[in-house]
Amino acid sequence: LFDLAYLYDIGDGVRKNEKIPFKYYMKAALLGDPESCSQVSQFYSEGRIVKYSKFLSKIWNERSKFKKEEISPIYRIDI
Repeated sequence: LFDLAYLYDIGDGVRKNEKIPFKYYMKAALLGDPESCSQVSQFYSEGRIVKYSKFLSKIWNERSKFKKEEISPIYRIDI
């Protein structure tokens, strides 16, 4: 999911889109991908696609510092 989000974010092999990357970064972040958590934090800190929120940016940034297993329970399926 992170890789797909990144491709849409930079427009590599697909038409660049500003909304689709956030959707996939968020899904990957909820599944426990630390780098995706960092990207979601950046969206909130820039007010890009979502409303600017210093609070949410900080929360997602803190979450990005944990290991994948600590972010998301083991029983979740990583797609």
